[in-house]
Amino acid sequence: MEKSQSKWNLSISVSRESGGWVNCENIYRAYRSPGIISLEPEVLELAGTSREILERCIHRGDHIYGVTTGFGDDGTRDIPEKSRLELQEKLVEFHGAGSGPLLSPGESRAVFLCRIVSLAQGVSAVRPEFLEFMVKLFNLDVIPVLPSRGSVGASGDLTPLSYLAAMLQGKRRAWFGGEIRDSASVLQELGITPWKLGLKEGLAVMNGTAMLTALAAISLIEARSSARWCDRISSMTALSLGSSEEPFDSWVHQLKHHPGSIASAEEIRGSCELDSRPISRMERMGNIQPRYSMRCAPQTAGVLRDTVDLAELWIEREINSANDNPLFDPETGRVFHTGNFYGGHIAAACDYLRIALSTSAQLVDRQIQLLLEGSGSLRKNLAAGEEVTDFGLKALGISTTALSAEIQHFAAPVSVLSRPTESGNQDVVSMGSVSSLKLREQLDRMFLILAHGVTAGVRAVSQRDIKHRLSSELVKILEPAFQPPEEGALIDLQLQSVEKLIRRQDGIQE
Repeated sequence: MEKSQSKWNLSISVSRESGGWVNCENIYRAYRSPGIISLEPEVLELAGTSREILERCIHRGDHIYGVTTGFGDDGTRDIPEKSRLELQEKLVEFHGAGSGPLLSPGESRAVFLCRIVSLAQGVSAVRPEFLEFMVKLFNLDVIPVLPSRGSVGASGDLTPLSYLAAMLQGKRRAWFGGEIRDSASVLQELGITPWKLGLKEGLAVMNGTAMLTALAAISLIEARSSARWCDRISSMTALSLGSSEEPFDSWVHQLKHHPGSIASAEEIRGSCELDSRPISRMERMGNIQPRYSMRCAPQTAGVLRDTVDLAELWIEREINSANDNPLFDPETGRVFHTGNFYGGHIAAACDYLRIALSTSAQLVDRQIQLLLEGSGSLRKNLAAGEEVTDFGLKALGISTTALSAEIQHFAAPVSVLSRPTESGNQDVVSMGSVSSLKLREQLDRMFLILAHGVTAGVRAVSQRDIKHRLSSELVKILEPAFQPPEEGALIDLQLQSVEKLIRRQDGIQE
């Protein structure tokens, strides 16, 4: 691992205490690289207690969903004792219907961690030894190969998570050593006996929100980085256009009260040295006030910052939740048949993030167009010289607009698309996995448009020879981008370089 990425090393201990709270950054660390997790003794003790409750219920003849009955619409079926272990294996088997592109090894590792954390709440009636087995494979970086499609985000991510349950049994495939291999051969190589699923254990692994939650947590970190880069682009644009600091003054934004706008304005002010004179005392050059894409930049981008903070709260609650069914209360001994597997909050959080990212991308698009218009002392299209054949970044402006439109396309909400499935048993569903997958796709485009914004901003600052008025932190980060490109170098190669640069600096996966 590169030194710049070392902060993403994962080492956590999962416990029932407040200090054991697993956050989005922990999940992101699992996405970035292998890690080590451990379970505190009280976690295993609670798991054992909930397991004892399940066994007592079965002994006295209680009806327990997914243990003594069939699944979903087939919950009417009574499963005889001799078939109950086979039931768990059949559940995993018939859900092997995933499709679409595979999740990356890092995304799959994050999903694995989320499932462990949820089962570690100690109310799912899995054996403590099963939790320890899952942790052992995680720490050895034996990761399930997960399909991205097949979940409606209610009754959890049943189909994708069946691939995790299968891997634990030495079935289907696993990521190991950077390769996709048969799970059985990986476990054999490590000298590990595949797990034999006990009562409810197949259901407990599958009937949860681990995939949609893990993808949301990863995206949350990237969305936070995007918000900061939006403000840095606003700062370079404002500086290059000779804007006053007035629209970004802290007094103004404190009156608006929104923390995101306050932080956005602070980032803009802190990233460069703007003209401190009041607009009313500055020399008039056209309209007394700058366009909204400059004057309202904090009020626009601040929405993304506040949305990130709200989404973080919801996502972290979901990470640390017990989200399968049924659940077993270790204190009262009661069994609860319920619906914590419903991913509604994550579906909505990802919808809100995509909407906020969309408006921020539109802001970047408009600011780039302002720079390309040739305002003030800037040459039109930020052309390098006066040659009649030099069209500068004209094409970059067009491709930026295309990207902005595509990013806005991803803003359409998914959480409103519930539809009945599974013979009507799942008659409302969250579509949380679809929403989180769309967010992953949108963020890939977001970093492309941010690279466009940084490239245009650097060109404009260089053209006005005002690099010294950028903050030392920003200059240090962008120093490679300020190096003059080789003669004849294509713009697309510059954009790729800048995209890698801005992702790397904030610890985002290249």
